[in-house]
Amino acid sequence: MTIIGDIAVAFAFAAAALIVIHRERTLRRRAETQLRESRDQNEARIGKRTAEVSRADVARRTSDERSRLENQLRDLLMRHPGDEMYANVLDLLLKRFDSRFGFFGYIRNLDGALVCPSMTRDIWEQCAVKGKSIEFPRSLWGGLWGRILTERQPLLKNTAHTTPEGHVPLFRSMGAPLLVDGELVGSIHLANRAIDYTPADLELLNYLCGILAPTLKLRLERDKADEALKASEQRFREIFHTANVGIALADKDRRLTDANETFCAMLGYSPEEFRQLHTMDLVHPDDAEGSLRMAEEVRAGVREVHRAERRYLRKDGSIVWVDVSARRILDQSGLEKYSLAVISDITERKWAEQKLQNYAIIVATTTDLMAYRDADNRYVVVNDQYCKYFNKSFHEIIGHTPGELFRKDQFENSIGLYSDRCLHGETVHAENWIDYPGAGHRCMELHYHPFRDAMGAVTGIVVSARDITERKQAEDQVKGALQRLSMLSDHLLSVQEEDRRTLAYELHDEVGQSLTAAKIHLQAMQQALQDSPAPPALEHLDEALLAIAMSLERVRNMSLDLRPMLLDHLGLEAALRSLVERQAAAAGWNVRFEAQLRDARFPPNLELACFRVAQEAVTNIMRHAAAKDVWLALQQGDHELCLTVRDNGSGFDSATIQSASGWRSLGLLGMEERVKKTSGRLEIQAQPGAGTRVCAIFPIAPVNSGTIPGPGARR
Repeated sequence: MTIIGDIAVAFAFAAAALIVIHRERTLRRRAETQLRESRDQNEARIGKRTAEVSRADVARRTSDERSRLENQLRDLLMRHPGDEMYANVLDLLLKRFDSRFGFFGYIRNLDGALVCPSMTRDIWEQCAVKGKSIEFPRSLWGGLWGRILTERQPLLKNTAHTTPEGHVPLFRSMGAPLLVDGELVGSIHLANRAIDYTPADLELLNYLCGILAPTLKLRLERDKADEALKASEQRFREIFHTANVGIALADKDRRLTDANETFCAMLGYSPEEFRQLHTMDLVHPDDAEGSLRMAEEVRAGVREVHRAERRYLRKDGSIVWVDVSARRILDQSGLEKYSLAVISDITERKWAEQKLQNYAIIVATTTDLMAYRDADNRYVVVNDQYCKYFNKSFHEIIGHTPGELFRKDQFENSIGLYSDRCLHGETVHAENWIDYPGAGHRCMELHYHPFRDAMGAVTGIVVSARDITERKQAEDQVKGALQRLSMLSDHLLSVQEEDRRTLAYELHDEVGQSLTAAKIHLQAMQQALQDSPAPPALEHLDEALLAIAMSLERVRNMSLDLRPMLLDHLGLEAALRSLVERQAAAAGWNVRFEAQLRDARFPPNLELACFRVAQEAVTNIMRHAAAKDVWLALQQGDHELCLTVRDNGSGFDSATIQSASGWRSLGLLGMEERVKKTSGRLEIQAQPGAGTRVCAIFPIAPVNSGTIPGPGARR
C-alpha cells in the first residue's frame, strides 16, 4: 500500500507536474503567439510609419522644390526686364525637366495672337521654315501646342510629332496653358527630353503654370501700363518740344524748371537761362499784381486753371502779348507737385484787334458808304453813312438784300450785276448815278471786293461807295471849260495861221512887189548914170540898191517863216527840205534830209502841224544846241507819219521833263499842243552833251493821193 501509495503519490505528482508543464507550455505558446502578433503589429506599424515618413519626406521635398521654383519664377517674372524674362523662365524650366527645346509665350490683348519672345535659340537657328516668326495668330495654331491653347488643357506626347517641312523634329513634348479665371494669358511648351515625360512632370508643369499665370497677367498689365505710360510720356515730350505754343514747367515756388523751344524763342532765352528765372520775372510790371492774385486763387483752390492774357517781357526788354493757361499738377496725396503753363503768342492778334478797332472807328466815321454782304447777298454789316443815305436804321438794313433797297431798274442794270461778278471772284470798280431815299440823285464811285475764307472760297462781298457828285460836277465844268479852251485854242491857231498866211502873202505880193519895182527903177537910173560924171550919186544909188536887195531877202524869209508857199503848192516834203536847207545855210550845219513817202500830199492840218513842229525843233537847235550836224527824216507807215529831228549839240536833261505842264519852253509846249490836235504823240529824248532827238508821230487819215491845197491857197 505504501508502495502503491507512493506510486500513486508519484503519479499524482507526475500528473500534477505534467499539468503544470502543459499549462506553462500553453502559456508560453500563447505568450509566443502574442509576442509574434505584437511584433508583427509593431513591424506593420513601423512599416506604415516609415512609409508615412517617406511620403511626408517626398511631399516635403516636392513642396520645397515647388516653393523654390515658385519663388524663382516669380522673381524672374517681376524683376527681369523686357523679353529677357521669358528666356530666363524658359531656361529654368528646361533645366528642371531636362528638356532641349521649348518656348514660353503670352497672348497679346490686341489681336489674341501667341507671342513667343523666349523661343529657344536652337529652334530659331535650326528652324528652316520660310517666314518664321515669334508671333502666331489664331489661324496658325496647330499641333500639340495649338491643342493646348484651344482646349486650354495640359497635354503630353512621347511619340514622334508630325512637323512642317524645315521644322526641328520633335519626338517628345508636353505643355500647359496659363489660365487666370478661365482667361488664357499664355502657355509653356517643352520638348525632346532624353526619356519620356511622366504624368507627374505634366502635373508639376501645370502647377507651375497655375502659379505663373496670375503673376504673368500682372506683368502683362504692368507692361501694358508701362508702355502706355512711356507712350504718354513720349507724346508729352513730343508735344512739349514740337508744339507751336510755349510750354513751361515750374516748381511749387513758381521757379521755372523747364521750357520748350517755342517758349525760349518767344522770349529770347535759352533753356538754361529760363531755369534761373522766377515766373514773375517774365511778367510786365503793370500786369504783375493781377498775375499774382490769380496765381494765389489757383493755389487756394478758388480757380482750377489760371487763364489770362498778359504782357511778358522778352530778354531784350520788348513786350510780347501772351495767352497763358496754367494749372497745378498734384501728386497722389493731393499736394502740389509742379505747375504746367501753356503760353500762346497773341501779339499779332492783339495788334490785329487794335487795327480792327481802328478800322471800325474809320468805317464808322468815314464819309464813304461801307457794307459787307454774305454769300447770299444779304447785308451783315453797314456803317452809319450807309444807313444815312438809305434813310434807314441799322436793323432795317441787316438781313436784307440790295434788291430790297435799291430801285428795281438800278439793281437789275448795275448793282445786281456787280454783285454777281464779285461773288464769282471778280473785283469790280464802277461809277453810277444812284437814287438814294435819304440823299437823292448822287454819282457814286463803287468798289466791290470778294471776301475769301482760308481756303480761297468767296464767302461774301465788301462794298465801298464814295459820293463823287460834287467832283463829277466839277469835272464836268472843267471838261466843258477844257473843251471851250480847246475850241478857243483851235480857233486861235486857225486865226494865227490865217493871219500868218495873209501877212505872208501881203509881204510877198505887196511889199515884195513894191520893193521889186523900186529896185527896177533904181537899176534903170544906175544904167542911165553910168555915162554921166556923177560918182557921189552912183555911190548912193548902189547903197540904195543893196538896201532894197536886203529888204527883199528879209521880206522873203519872213514870208516863208509865216507861211511857206511851198507847203501850199508843193507839199510837206518840199517845204521841210527848203526849211532845213535855208536854216543850214544860215547856221553852217551839215544837214542830212531823208524822206520816205508813198503819198504826195496829206491832210492840210497834218501837213501844217508837222511843218510847225519841224520849224520849232530847227529853231531850238539854232538858238540853244550849238550843233554841227542835223538830221531830219520823214517816214510814212501804214497808218502814221513819223517826223524825226536829231542833232549832236549840247542837249539837256530830259529826266526833268515830266509833262507838258512842266515844260518852261513855250515852243515845246506849242509843239505838243499841235501834235495833240492831230491825235498824235510827241517824244523827246536828250542827254547833256549827247544831243537831242524830237520825234512826232501823226496818225494818217485815209485820203486820195494827189495835190491837196492848203487853207487859203490860191487857185
